[in-house]
Amino acid sequence: MKVTKLRDIEKTVCAKTEFRKEDVCLVVEEVFPAILEELLAGNDVMIKKFGRFTLLKKEPHVCVDARTGKKTMSNYKAIIKFKPSVLIGNQLAILTNPEYDWGDEE
Repeated sequence: MKVTKLRDIEKTVCAKTEFRKEDVCLVVEEVFPAILEELLAGNDVMIKKFGRFTLLKKEPHVCVDARTGKKTMSNYKAIIKFKPSVLIGNQLAILTNPEYDWGDEE
């Protein structure tokens, strides 16, 4: 499995547009901190035709170790949830079930 890095995304955007490499690098490197900043402010982030990012807060709760039966308290957790758009969901469904045509719904 290939891991795509920010530099790979920057190269792809440069190849598909007429923007300068420096401008593309600046925008790509600022997008993700901006998304994180909005999530930490309590806002959902919706990217049209891609999906929605939501920050979930999981409160501490009692956990039981299955092997020992020992009870402990879990730590507070912040979880980023991503829900893909219908368009992305359909494309993923085609990858996992290519014989079924999902159409071009949005």
